[in-house]
Amino acid sequence: MKTKIKINLTFMKTKIKINLINKMKVKKGLELFSLTAPNEKYMEYKRKENQTFMSINDIISKQDLQYPSNNSDMQVLSDKKPNGDERPWRLKKVKSLNVSESYGRLDWENRQLLVSSCANTLAFKVSEDGTKKLSNVYFCKNRLCPMCSWRRELKIFHQVSKVINYLNSEDKYSFLFLTLTCKNVSGGDLKVQMDLMFKAYHNMFRRKDVDKSIKGWFRALEITHDVNKKITREMYKKSFQHYEKLGLKVGDDNPNYNMYHPHFHVILMVNKSYFVDKDYYIKQSEWTSLWQESLRCDYIPIVNIKKFRSNSTKSVSEVAKYTVKDTDYLISNDLELTDSTIATLDLGLRNRRLVAFGKLMKDIHKLLNLASPEDDDDLIHIDEDSEICDEVNQAMQFYRWNVGYSNYFRFYC
Repeated sequence: MKTKIKINLTFMKTKIKINLINKMKVKKGLELFSLTAPNEKYMEYKRKENQTFMSINDIISKQDLQYPSNNSDMQVLSDKKPNGDERPWRLKKVKSLNVSESYGRLDWENRQLLVSSCANTLAFKVSEDGTKKLSNVYFCKNRLCPMCSWRRELKIFHQVSKVINYLNSEDKYSFLFLTLTCKNVSGGDLKVQMDLMFKAYHNMFRRKDVDKSIKGWFRALEITHDVNKKITREMYKKSFQHYEKLGLKVGDDNPNYNMYHPHFHVILMVNKSYFVDKDYYIKQSEWTSLWQESLRCDYIPIVNIKKFRSNSTKSVSEVAKYTVKDTDYLISNDLELTDSTIATLDLGLRNRRLVAFGKLMKDIHKLLNLASPEDDDDLIHIDEDSEICDEVNQAMQFYRWNVGYSNYFRFYC
């Protein structure tokens, strides 16, 4: 008979013990700065964490949770999308632990522990055909946590899709894809540059000519970080005219190494007659001038506008993707650059509305009773697998992150 290892129920609630600090000072390639960790914020995290696991504890009651003693019986998590692809739970968890380790090296203890506890235990409702639907989990909601960023991106994607599908059903509007950029900046200038961009965006869309032409919009901030020390073939092929102008070739030092490029992706909603009505149509050159004037810069920023394929999943994915790719701040074999990047982005993104709906698209978002895209209270129910609705024939399955194997394994009750 297999020996059953009893696991205390208390492991269901992530153990977070944080020594609250009024002021923490960090210096990692940046100027000395302060970070406060208020008591109320920590208690809010703990409250939400306890609420998240309450329903799981109700289900398992006072029974002991048990793992099979034989390794061959250990069931690795397999959670497939409708197209058959595996959802990247393991990959995102590993990357989240890398972010947690970076916070540890920066001595940001509260963030380190919160991110490390993210998605340690997963609870799924499983239908008869084996299809899984996420039921309960604790997400840390840190903006640089790859696990939470992945869930946030899925949520934004489905919200944008719903709003556009609703408007498409009325057959009264067309959509444009607008990209607003600025010059590359250093980490030290990133926060100031983003302040200028958000103010410029607000001012530009308050102008009479823009306000008259644009019936609704969705805006998302994206930041790319150049981590290539040398110019690669891919980089040269993509921007060969730029490098030729500078007299640079493949293998030369990259002049934009460790520079940041913040920019806006915007879906614009216009009347069907926009393209033929001279009173409403705004040319590419006019968009460039409008953005330059609003940004109040002494250079001509790159502005791109094109027709948006509202029925294309790829098009929606492009604008709904999250602010920063984890590959832009988790840099292989360079812990110092990883830490300085995470510190820069953490400070720069704090207290900002990274995505937003405006005008009629905002009204439709409200009409559809969708949660705020900036609201991270629910990263579980994101409509990705809403087709699973048969509650009668569903069973519960629980999976726990195993540190030794670096994977999720099922445990039983």
